[in-house]
Amino acid sequence: MMALPIIVAVLLLFVPVPEGLPPYAWHYFAIFVGVIVGLIFEPLPGAVIGITGVVVIALCSQWLLFSPDQMAAPASKWLAPPLSGR
Repeated sequence: MMALPIIVAVLLLFVPVPEGLPPYAWHYFAIFVGVIVGLIFEPLPGAVIGITGVVVIALCSQWLLFSPDQMAAPASKWLAPPLSGR
């Protein structure tokens, strides 16, 4: 039961990416579903599961939150909108 959220997230990572969806978005979705499964089955307290999900996304953000084109662009193109609140 403790490893169920991790198993679900890893299984989703191995499922082929749906047509029309970028791979990095599918990876982000897999982690999100893993967190939701963890919150439903509660192998650990909800706060621990939520913080773990945020940390995993933060550590993997280079591959999960931005497309390769966005990462190759100057930082001002993809960093300015989140910082300015637009």
